Amino acid sequence: MTHVRTILTPARGNMGPMNTEAPVGSRALSVERNVNLGIWRIQEDQFQDAETAFVAALDVQPDHLEALAQLSMLRANRLNDPAGARWALQRLAASLPLADPRQEEIANALSQLP
Repeated sequence: MTHVRTILTPARGNMGPMNTEAPVGSRALSVERNVNLGIWRIQEDQFQDAETAFVAALDVQPDHLEALAQLSMLRANRLNDPAGARWALQRLAASLPLADPRQEEIANALSQLP
């Protein structure tokens, strides 16, 4: 990580997602590739393409936490799709243990949807 920080210190502008762990297997790699693509597309204001990428990731791994979180925010904040955001948030909540502190955050987000 020291080498990576040294190289990236002078970098300016948008930075794409970087995973510190390498997915094992082509299926996991495909999921991570789609999640990262979705995040890039959001930065490029290509919201429909971002949604397509997150949905593709979830088709392979329905409980992928980052894909669900990103999709819920995208639908709520950029696509004006509160029903789609609710679906993603409910699925995210179901993917986490009940005692997980993020459950409160999800419940709060759900309560703010129309």
